[in-house]
Amino acid sequence: MTELIRDVRGTPEFIPPEAVNSSVLGSSLKNGYLPSSADIYAIGATLFFIIFGHPPYHEENQYALYKQAINDPIPFDKDENIQIAKLISPDLRNLLEVTLEKDPSKRVTMDQMRIHPWVTSNGTHPLPVESIYYEDMTELIRDVRGTPEFMPPEAVNSSVLGSSLKNGYLPSSADIYAIGATIFFIIFGHPPYHEENQYALYKQAINDPIPFDKDENIQIAKLISPELRNLLEVTLEKDPSKRVTMEQMRIHPWVTCNGTHPLPVE
Repeated sequence: MTELIRDVRGTPEFIPPEAVNSSVLGSSLKNGYLPSSADIYAIGATLFFIIFGHPPYHEENQYALYKQAINDPIPFDKDENIQIAKLISPDLRNLLEVTLEKDPSKRVTMDQMRIHPWVTSNGTHPLPVESIYYEDMTELIRDVRGTPEFMPPEAVNSSVLGSSLKNGYLPSSADIYAIGATIFFIIFGHPPYHEENQYALYKQAINDPIPFDKDENIQIAKLISPELRNLLEVTLEKDPSKRVTMEQMRIHPWVTCNGTHPLPVE
């Protein structure tokens, strides 16, 4: 990730200013830009998209889009964003600011982002030092792993499992649930189910519907699009045999903007 990229790659709305404008580059990057820093910008743009329903800068004219990305501040105060911008926490706003920093030499790094107050809930939920990777996503997991708020119901309750999963659960399906819980967290500021008592948390995750109508969520729930609401519904589906797959999620209307922005095949 230290090898410089010397051409423009990616979806225009998610590529960093330095990819199209050398004036924001540090002296060591004049002939290219770092993929690691570009990835951070893309994460910020993705978070912005999830929260506000569109990328931070979006214009049909690509030149106008790049000009905005290079020169304009993060558009929290634009009419289309201001209502939601008032609802997000200071920590989330700061995360957007440091990931969408125009100068790559000042942009937050991945190591810094992993300990950011919003990512770690002000240090109360630090990320694990090491992640677990599964070579075979069809191999069943036979123990409970992960942060409780992001674990699927089948990890703690065999009654929602299909007959073929009675002795374990699939990491691929568990990952989809975790994606849904993460998107919910980004939008609403907390996981879908959150209780200090872990048993109560698991009971909610197993039995309760997605809490769009809870007092703490209802204001934001009214603002999200039907497509985004559906994405949350299909990723947070309690029955893993009915939960959306990664292939289905990649072509979901919200992910692809109703097919106008399909994801690349590779």
